Amino acid sequence: MLIGHFGVALGLKRLAPRTNLAWLAIASLFIDLLLWVLILGGVEKLIVPADLAHQHYFGFEFPYSHSLLSTLIYAVCFGILGALFAHHFSRIAAALILAFAVLSHWLLDFLVHPPQLPVAGESSTKVGLGLWNTLPIAHGVELAIFVIGLLVYYRSSRSRSKTGKYGPFILFTLIAATSLIGQAVSSGPIDATIVAASSLAMLVIVIILAGWFDTMRVHLSN
Repeated sequence: MLIGHFGVALGLKRLAPRTNLAWLAIASLFIDLLLWVLILGGVEKLIVPADLAHQHYFGFEFPYSHSLLSTLIYAVCFGILGALFAHHFSRIAAALILAFAVLSHWLLDFLVHPPQLPVAGESSTKVGLGLWNTLPIAHGVELAIFVIGLLVYYRSSRSRSKTGKYGPFILFTLIAATSLIGQAVSSGPIDATIVAASSLAMLVIVIILAGWFDTMRVHLSN
């Protein structure tokens, strides 16, 4: 659901025009950023299935990053940060937007993951609707969220330069194509450490680029 999470960040920019897109992306992708760090640290686990070429998704043991309880805690923390550091913006609105961005990640993951998302911890009930088991439907939902978010982003802003005009579109279109095609054609064997390190690096790079491109656009509600 990578591009779906970016879609949420793009759409929320309409509600928080003075907040750089990078911060909204960090909030909407926070539990994945934390996941890859914890996997690299040996705290959580990525499981590469033997039939990855047929299944097309990984298994996870991620009670600290992706449980519903921990996500709610992270959402509250981001909400507090938004309320404390909001400038030229309603502190309540900033808190709610950032908290929702964090929580939206778990809600979207709930749609696509099989029952592997813990409710409250490692030994708690695992949930998930499992749309990844019907990959075309999962990709259709994810692509719809992404396209709507990108359209909202562009319709609520104008570019200062050609880089601002084309940069976000090219960046996110490439990420969308890479993410969807990569999952569809995935096959093993794959090293979990390499997956975690490359995924973390990719997220950091995309967030930085998104924030940079965002400075080259004027948001119309400013």
